[in-house]
Amino acid sequence: MLFSFFLFFSVLAFVCGAPTSSAADAANPLDITGINVTITLEDLVTNLADLSFNVSNPNPFEITIDRIVVAAGVDSTEYISFDYTFEDPVVVPLFGTANSGDIEDVTLTQGGLATLNTVSLGYLDLLNLDLYLREATIDGQLGIPVNATGLTQDDVPTTYDTPFN
Repeated sequence: MLFSFFLFFSVLAFVCGAPTSSAADAANPLDITGINVTITLEDLVTNLADLSFNVSNPNPFEITIDRIVVAAGVDSTEYISFDYTFEDPVVVPLFGTANSGDIEDVTLTQGGLATLNTVSLGYLDLLNLDLYLREATIDGQLGIPVNATGLTQDDVPTTYDTPFN
């Protein structure tokens, strides 16, 4: 009984003393390994498209993504921008990968036609990446909140599904 009491208060002290965020700006806690952009004929008029991305977790603990803010482009020119809060957060297993699922109505900031010029390049640079996530989650629950903002990543493999390919 005394041991259980001690263990409970030890865990409580650890959790209460745990940081609510970390300085994750120094390193990207996740790696975006691929982006898939779907552009329809209608999207060329509305300048909105659908997107999904794959992410890998190089860490020995599970990470859950609650929100992501992205500005992506080529040669410092932004072509895609979005701020998305996941209804069902993306759970990335330790040393594993996950897919974001479809993110609709992503803004094509240079317009749909100009964005088509990037299709043949096969990559996008993440000019600004803000991740709002939780580290050390258990099946997407609990975890330590981490805001990793101002991150960048070059040459992320990107595929496009357009009416022209």
